[in-house]
Amino acid sequence: MKIRHIPLTEIASAEKFRYRREGVSPSLERSVKAVGVLQPVWGVEQEGVVLLDGFRRVEAARRGAVEEIPVRLFAPSQLEEAFLQALHLNLTGTGLSVLEQLLALNRAESTFPAQVPTVLKWLEYEHLPGVLELGRKVAALPDWLQDYFHRSNLSVRMLQKLLHFSPGDYEPWYRIGADLHFKGAELVNLLEQVRDVALRDSRSPAELWKNLGIETVLESARTPQQKVQEIKKIVAKTRFPLLHKIQQRVQEKAVGLERDFPGMLKVSWDRSLESPYLLLTLRLGENEERLQQRILQPAVVRKLKEIWEAINQLPEEAENEH
Repeated sequence: MKIRHIPLTEIASAEKFRYRREGVSPSLERSVKAVGVLQPVWGVEQEGVVLLDGFRRVEAARRGAVEEIPVRLFAPSQLEEAFLQALHLNLTGTGLSVLEQLLALNRAESTFPAQVPTVLKWLEYEHLPGVLELGRKVAALPDWLQDYFHRSNLSVRMLQKLLHFSPGDYEPWYRIGADLHFKGAELVNLLEQVRDVALRDSRSPAELWKNLGIETVLESARTPQQKVQEIKKIVAKTRFPLLHKIQQRVQEKAVGLERDFPGMLKVSWDRSLESPYLLLTLRLGENEERLQQRILQPAVVRKLKEIWEAINQLPEEAENEH
């Protein structure tokens, strides 16, 4: 191993050993442009120089028109050892996201299969079922989806749940997750609902995307959070149309009752209607006694009964409407 200053033109652009997903930061770009690359990158002599570590520094050098950079250069016979050293250094230094760990595992499996047990041990993945297959799936993902999973730092278990849904079939729905910063559990829930509706209606997820007008929501002037809520609402309404009708009816009755007690009464219920309940939240003030008297009036009790009946009539009404 030796350190040499090598022209950028001799450094191969192939990224077969890359597993970090972080891009070039503005501060790194400014630093490299001002003083060049100070910390050597790692490479192996193989038809030029093939990078093992330091991809961001090389990219920053190219952007800054730096002509040559220092390279910790390994002989071809040292490739396997150097790859492991660089990986161990990354793991014990700044660390890697779960996505990056899986990419590193895949790089080891495809190039140095004999070292897979060692890498699994370093990652503490040796007892996780299906982790090698997950690494292969992750490595085959497009860059934008890898970046989303990396930024979200999803767990192995969450990635396994998500990748039950083919990114090719569910691409527009994955893009929602990436663009609107869905959490992993949120995206899994959305994909499960989309799958159920697509199977029920014999439509592909992409067709469902078009039919539900999701693009219109994304192009609207709503805030990102409002778009998330609207998309969830549209999909849930499509999945459970009867339940949505009942919930609308209950909501209308609840709002009517709350209007009689402005700022003092809040009505809530189990919106899944799996464990029906009605919860009244009272904000008591100076007229506490008067409020108690109003709550017990026959008209108020009747409205509460109507809300309760609307919830409990769901199974019968749903069966009749179906």
